[in-house]
Amino acid sequence: MGKIHRNKKISLAALFLVPIIVSTIGFTIYGVVNDKVYLNSLYAQGEIVILNDNDFSERHSLPGSGTAENPFLIENYIFKNPKTVAIVIKDTSKHFIIRNCSVQKQGQPLYISNIGFNTGTVINNTFIEDMTLVDNIKFHDYRDDRNSWNHYNYQPYRSGFIFIYNSPGIRIENNLFQFSSNETAKQFDYGLVLVSSDYSFINNNSVSFFSHGILIFDSLYMNIINNFCSNNDNGIFIDNVKEALIMNNICTNNTNGIEISNDYSYEYSERVLIIANNLSYNTNAGIFTEWTNNYCQIKGNFICGNEFGLSGSLTESNITYNYFSLNNNHSIRLNQYSYSNYIHHNVFIENNYEGLLLGLKQAFDVTLYTNEVDYWFENSTKEGNYWSDFIWNENAVYHLDGGNTTDQYPLLEPPTIELWEVLS
Repeated sequence: MGKIHRNKKISLAALFLVPIIVSTIGFTIYGVVNDKVYLNSLYAQGEIVILNDNDFSERHSLPGSGTAENPFLIENYIFKNPKTVAIVIKDTSKHFIIRNCSVQKQGQPLYISNIGFNTGTVINNTFIEDMTLVDNIKFHDYRDDRNSWNHYNYQPYRSGFIFIYNSPGIRIENNLFQFSSNETAKQFDYGLVLVSSDYSFINNNSVSFFSHGILIFDSLYMNIINNFCSNNDNGIFIDNVKEALIMNNICTNNTNGIEISNDYSYEYSERVLIIANNLSYNTNAGIFTEWTNNYCQIKGNFICGNEFGLSGSLTESNITYNYFSLNNNHSIRLNQYSYSNYIHHNVFIENNYEGLLLGLKQAFDVTLYTNEVDYWFENSTKEGNYWSDFIWNENAVYHLDGGNTTDQYPLLEPPTIELWEVLS
């Protein structure tokens, strides 16, 4: 059995927080829990397990009353290699806060599912996956469990280190999520996973050494702000997300800084705002958009030192006031599924440097049909972008790689990018 204790003096009452093992039936909480699972088995899997509103007070005697003004508190606990999961909260309507806890374990520290709107907060915690604690580690893979989730036939995760499902309005703030710094994590574990959890806030977290650092799936009106994501395959990964704000994050030394995908849902993300992020030194792309994503705004980002700055497909989106510098390949590479995008007032400095020496350009845009094109200028001002390799004259245009696309109105000087302009 794992060890659990408070940061402060342990009282006799605290000893009852460790649930008695009532069943030896195994169940791994690495995804959406099937409603038919036996509750006794579920209670036996975790250290603090709350499966209804009464469990806060009757099973665990937690301080608080469950109101917004006086939420139940799970705080100042240290979990050292607990059982399958450290904390489970499921099917509740009461307000609660998990704060100032430390979990160091192999497996899953936190699972939250089916809670009331705006009732959950996870703040100021440390969650570390320690691969040295358990030998012969095996991760449960839900991709073949076709009946465990009724929305789609394909699961969007293998094992969520922190898993949040159907928990609208939850706040995940100021936490540290970290896997052991080796390649095993990138092959098997997702870091912070939120599924079907609309209106949620993921702010000021640090997420490192996972496959997807932050994964958001099948959700609306998400706020992902001021997070630090490093050494993941994807720093921030979203799939079938509508109306999301991704702002002021630092995503560096990942494979992709931010990925917008429909790999799992086969539905597009729409109206995603990617604003004022630092997306640098990722081995593939600062921003990678797979398939077609609609009506996005990519504005005021610093995108430097990646293989590609922005790569993939977008439709009816705006890419404006970004700073692209020293990306090894094209700063922007739009494929044949991209059209009706407006790209203007960006700064392009020595991207695709080796290509420039061979007469290539800093951006790539392929066009298959004459009525499905992108526009590399602002129509109202007739102003395009600044290109460091462009020899300017009044009538010249900037030709892009990939086809016949041009910036018809290249700028003589780099535009000034002010914060108030980016956020307006």
